[in-house]
Amino acid sequence: LNNNQLKKLPSGIFSNNTKLRALLLDSNQLKKLPSGIFSSNTELKFM
Repeated sequence: LNNNQLKKLPSGIFSNNTKLRALLLDSNQLKKLPSGIFSSNTELKFM
């Protein structure tokens, strides 16, 4: 999701991606993320 014009992400957007291991959000316009957005991503090691 690098280098987009994302301003916000809906809560639960990653809830079904339980095998997600890495996520890059560089160069976006995100101001904040919903609480618990990555809580189901137990394999996620870094962002």
